[in-house]
Amino acid sequence: MSGRLIPGRAGGRSSAGGVLGGVRAYRLVSAPRPPEDPQVRDPAPAQLFAAVTSMHATFQSLTTSGADAVDVDVDAIDGPDDPAGLDEFAGSDEFGAGAGAGAGAGMPGARSPLFFAAWLRLPEKPTEPMVRTAQAARPGQERFVFLLGGRPFLPGAAPGPARVDGTRGLLFPPGASGVEAAGGEVDRLFAEFPVWLPCLGAPDALWSLPDEEIWQHRRGSFDEHAAHLAHPFAWMVLARPRPADLVQADKDRLEIGIPMLREAAQGSRWAELERAEARYRELARYGGAGMWDVRVLVGSDTAAGAGAAASLLCGAAELGGLPYTLVPSGRPGSLAEAAAEPPGHDTPPYAAQGGWQPGPPDPFDLADIFVPTAPFAASSELLAALARPPARELPGVRLLTPHRFDVTRDRTDDDGFPIGTVLDPAYADAGTFVVTRPTLNRHAFLCGATGSGKSQTARTLLTELSAPERPGDRVPWLVIEPAKAEYARMAGRIRADDTVTVLRPGVPDDPPGCLNPLEPEPGYPLQSHADLVRELFLAAFNADNPVPQILSIALAEVYANTGWDMVTGEPRPGRRPKLFVDEVPRDVRARYPTLGELRVVAQRVVDDIGYGREVRDNVRGLVDVRLRGLREGTPGRFFEGGHPLDVGALLRGNVVLELDRVTSDQDKAFLMGVVLIRIVEYLRTNPPAPGDDRLRHVLVIEEAHRLLRRDADGPAGNAVELFAGLLAEIRAYGEGVVVVEQIPSKIIPDVLKNTALKVMHRLPAADDRASVGATMNLREEQSEHVVALPPGQAAVALDGMDRPLLVRMGHGERSESTERASHLPPLRAARSDLCPPDCRTAPCTLRAMNEARHDSTSPLLVLWVEAVVAATVAGVHPVDPAPALSEWLLRLPPRQRDCALAHAVERAVDARRPLLRRWLDPADLADHILADLTARLGLRPPPTEDHRRFQAGVYRWHDVRGHLDAAVAQAEPGSPGGPHPHTERWARRGLILDGADVVEQMRVFREHPANATGSHRVAVGDPDASGLTAAQVEVAGAAGRLYLRRAFARACVGKLDPIVRLFEKPPAGRGRKSPQAEAVT
Repeated sequence: MSGRLIPGRAGGRSSAGGVLGGVRAYRLVSAPRPPEDPQVRDPAPAQLFAAVTSMHATFQSLTTSGADAVDVDVDAIDGPDDPAGLDEFAGSDEFGAGAGAGAGAGMPGARSPLFFAAWLRLPEKPTEPMVRTAQAARPGQERFVFLLGGRPFLPGAAPGPARVDGTRGLLFPPGASGVEAAGGEVDRLFAEFPVWLPCLGAPDALWSLPDEEIWQHRRGSFDEHAAHLAHPFAWMVLARPRPADLVQADKDRLEIGIPMLREAAQGSRWAELERAEARYRELARYGGAGMWDVRVLVGSDTAAGAGAAASLLCGAAELGGLPYTLVPSGRPGSLAEAAAEPPGHDTPPYAAQGGWQPGPPDPFDLADIFVPTAPFAASSELLAALARPPARELPGVRLLTPHRFDVTRDRTDDDGFPIGTVLDPAYADAGTFVVTRPTLNRHAFLCGATGSGKSQTARTLLTELSAPERPGDRVPWLVIEPAKAEYARMAGRIRADDTVTVLRPGVPDDPPGCLNPLEPEPGYPLQSHADLVRELFLAAFNADNPVPQILSIALAEVYANTGWDMVTGEPRPGRRPKLFVDEVPRDVRARYPTLGELRVVAQRVVDDIGYGREVRDNVRGLVDVRLRGLREGTPGRFFEGGHPLDVGALLRGNVVLELDRVTSDQDKAFLMGVVLIRIVEYLRTNPPAPGDDRLRHVLVIEEAHRLLRRDADGPAGNAVELFAGLLAEIRAYGEGVVVVEQIPSKIIPDVLKNTALKVMHRLPAADDRASVGATMNLREEQSEHVVALPPGQAAVALDGMDRPLLVRMGHGERSESTERASHLPPLRAARSDLCPPDCRTAPCTLRAMNEARHDSTSPLLVLWVEAVVAATVAGVHPVDPAPALSEWLLRLPPRQRDCALAHAVERAVDARRPLLRRWLDPADLADHILADLTARLGLRPPPTEDHRRFQAGVYRWHDVRGHLDAAVAQAEPGSPGGPHPHTERWARRGLILDGADVVEQMRVFREHPANATGSHRVAVGDPDASGLTAAQVEVAGAAGRLYLRRAFARACVGKLDPIVRLFEKPPAGRGRKSPQAEAVT
């Protein structure tokens, strides 16, 4: 805050050659716009008169009782250390104990109360021709400047801190705003005008015109002359309260002189009588409202310019309805000279009581009262007219339509969150605006153009949600932020015992949280989730027929392929396959499909439907591109391959989801929809207790039009309406939704209609204002005002209010910081069941996970893992890694090695999963393979499970085939024989071989489904999906039997022939082709 600028002291107050010493000045930024309808009365004159009258009373209180008796909160106005100069003001000789009524009447250099206003048209500085247009307005300085000031302060300036944009309200008139002008700036501005000319004023009732409007129309207004003057000028009005004893002395003279004039009125003194009577009436009328000693000065850069400007502006001043005349004098000089007191012999007699000339005035001679002087005694009404701000827009002064918003809430509630201050028509505080918990539970809509302060309002609301001292009273929140990255700074605004978790998909050094779009929240019906996912695809990608039908079929198939029953939402089979029928049943470890699997199935569905070539190619390309895009880049790590997020924990803390690294709007919309679906599902499966309608959580959605756009039609439009309905529905679960939107006309109207709180910041577009204004009863004049709202101000409406309020929102940018933000997401589990225990306590970062994933695609590692998996499933002896591979793996950091092995095992098992599920739990196989691999690296003991548990397909009963082959070979033709002696043992393993002898048992065995054509592929799986084909080509140079053996030989050590034969041809067997094999092939 600036201090005083007086001789010998530093500060920011203006001296302006000593004339404005100790004055606190403001540069007007905006003023109320006069009504455009001529039938509507302009309230500005009355408001200015009230402001001047109030200022007079404040200044009089200073001069009457001393500054110490003034009820002024100096700190609120200026800050500490007496920057207003009140200490010096109170201690000056003018207001000491011995000062008389007229003490300090001399205006120049005095520290008496002073008001000043000035119009300035600044000189245009010469510039280079090529850059003249760009530099015509000098940096930080407008062509026109209007200054207001007061000593020791300006009573019309709003107290307290400035607004966000640096301005503060000025009651001159109410609704104006300005910025504080440092003393150096004021001195610099007035230094542009070296020549000044005083103007003389006098009361003259005969000069006033009966029709001010006609006079102004003929001569033009002051604003019009000021706007079109070709040369620079300054119009300055200085005024100080005229002491009451001087006003009374003037009245006394008139009371004595008027009767004498009446006696002589029949002669030549009738005009003097009329002037005297009018003056007496004016003094009597304005005695309570205040009289001023007024000085008018006109400045320019030349003497000729000052004279021309003075003549023009004095004639243009709107005095037609006031009993005063204003004429320029003929004595140009400096500002100090123009403001100096006149010599004693030229001073009018009545000024003697003001300290300008000794000797009492002649009570019988009234002519001197009407002689133009400088300064001259004038009413508050005249001062308001002379010192008024522009009534038309000029370069440097904006005109804003005065707001006509309500100023009182219909109801109040202490159980809420204060987010701003209601503003009255003068933009002064009219009370705190509080948002109640029930209101938030019925949702809120915040809108505004870029930079209008809507996000700051949202952060203020979140700050208040986290403000209560008791943690139980706080309301946790989650922000979905598609663009920018501002909400992470909330970490600096909340309490020290609270925290903000920031999820940043795509940031390499953060643990990547993951929400599989095809995985429902635990306990939520699978079919309902699949329907929501299908609608999300339509809403996010604006898809049309036949995409909805294709997605429905593909979703059903992909869930069935991973073992899910869509009717019950349970895995089929629900129990893990047993090696022995008398084992204790164990639940299967359910697994949900991924977008990658959905992509493969959707492509096959398109091919099977039977579209024509062109339609098929178009639809196939659309489905393939959309699904592949979701699996790649930043969104891909969020949808699969990351650590599963705990949705319940997300809703119990303060969380920010930053999506600025996702560049595609459609990908952002899909990601937002996935989060919204999971939140809705969690709320539905974890409802509040009956009767509990309190606010439990708040969800903030920035730029919701990406998902809830207005122009969607057809199936996509229906899907958008579904998601809008979800937002409206979740209020029943204690979830409040705050939608923050930059372009309201883009969002579906249902969102606007289903919100109880509406906050409209600056919106330039008429269609945006119309779409929101219709839901908050915004009148036309209020809508026009919204166009020019400064940052941080907004029109606000609550359910039940008949008219909106104008609210200045709170802001806390200075306390914002990301230092205390946490980037560790709340996780439900590690990325995979194969992850080591330490990965659960310290999750891998995206960078570490990506490094391990790349390591897992090493060709030698892929070949070794494929060989071990195939051997295990087929029941042959696995192989060890080649020395080079073993050395490389052992050199890797332990966590990176473990993660790489886990990735490789998962890829190998997933390539065989559809064929394995009937025979064993693929998750059990993955556990066994990982244990076997680490044991073969010498890092742990070998697994002890029965190896037959992991044999599948045609290899499930490989030992049984051997026993039957041997028994059949030994059986004598025609001999009755009997069943094999191991028949009961095989039955215990689930193989029932009915037959009178081993020959008949062999026939039954060969017709068993395990021997169906293609069931041998359970050991091989899909070589392309597992990466075997690519690894073989990279290591051996080509595909084929010879090259496969060569590739395995470089990666593995051991008996390779049995393993290589698994990939070449099926073992003997008969039967139909299994459906699982059909799915793989």
